[in-house]
Parts: sequence; C-alpha cells; structure tokens
Amino acid sequence: MTDRDDTGEIVEIDFEVGHVSIIRSEPTTTHNPPRTHDWTVYLRSADVHGDLNCLIQRCIFYLHPEYPDHRRELKS
Repeated sequence: MTDRDDTGEIVEIDFEVGHVSIIRSEPTTTHNPPRTHDWTVYLRSADVHGDLNCLIQRCIFYLHPEYPDHRRELKS
C-alpha cells in the first residue's frame, strides 16, 4: 500500500492478508450445518517487527454470501 502522509511524502507499507484453516477432530453439533474447521483470518505486517495498529484501524473481509455473517470486521 502506498499513500502520502501529512507532509506530502510517500509512505509505503507492506502487509500480508491471509487465513489459516484447521480441521476439527469432531464437527460442532450446535450449528446447522455442523462446523468442521476452525478458521482464522489475519492482516499483519510483512516486517516481523512491524506494528500496523497505529496505521490501520479496521479491516473488513467479505465471505461468500451463503455464509452466516459473511461480512467480518477486524478492529485493532
């Protein structure tokens, strides 16, 4: 992402967006259809020592419309 700061200088920020999915040993029985995976989304700095909290207030992920709550919002 590239943007200009208050002084007109160009600021470049490298970040990663992704997800991790892990299969559950037993599907949930409280949801219909049962949930078979634990799923995590992330937005993180590409620099292992970087902190995006002062730069990014929220990130919105849109899943397929058939998922319940298909609009997921992460806040810092």
